[in-house]
Amino acid sequence: MHKQKAQILFKCHHQHDKPEYEDSTFTITKIIETNKSTPIFELILDNCKFIMDNNFCLQISQLTSLIYLGLNNCNIVQLQHIPKIESLKRLTLDYNFIQNSELIHLKFYQDKLLSLSIMSNRLNFSDQTLLQEFYLFHKLIQLSIAGNQKDITEHESVMMRDEIFKNMKNLVFLDTIARGEYLSTCIENQFNDQKQEQDYLSRLDVLDWKTEQEYKDADQ
Repeated sequence: MHKQKAQILFKCHHQHDKPEYEDSTFTITKIIETNKSTPIFELILDNCKFIMDNNFCLQISQLTSLIYLGLNNCNIVQLQHIPKIESLKRLTLDYNFIQNSELIHLKFYQDKLLSLSIMSNRLNFSDQTLLQEFYLFHKLIQLSIAGNQKDITEHESVMMRDEIFKNMKNLVFLDTIARGEYLSTCIENQFNDQKQEQDYLSRLDVLDWKTEQEYKDADQ
């Protein structure tokens, strides 16, 4: 399995001028202490090796201003103790070992998330019920599921993409592919690769993301 290059282990953006705080050592205590002096809006724990148990998640859930949580390449198998944060809008779980049955533990976020990335895990799209799990995230504007569809043909992949767009009315971006050409005059509607899409999302203030209808109105 492809692994991302090692990145910073602790990164948080602060309100307004958003200075970056970065640290090569990761401790929950340091995160919580930082949050007491200035609210953390973005927390990236990519490549950190930890046990996502109840204690860990209860502590992370103290970050009540968090908008983006990145848990990529963290050896995550289970989501039973995923932190529950009301303010969260974007969640990335790429390059882990998550299977279909674990998605039920994301139920808390079905009416909250605007962006969800769960690439290169162990999701089995030959199970016809899997897409139904994603349809429950009715506010999603961006969804990344690439790297999981190893047992389906290209034709099946195209059909699945069309099915997802049909059933997720607010979805604009799916695995670097945008819905409809109407986006071309108001926003870049395609990306060359997943990194380019992720870089774009990192610049985007998710609180200002528009729904599909608003994009249509802007393009008319």
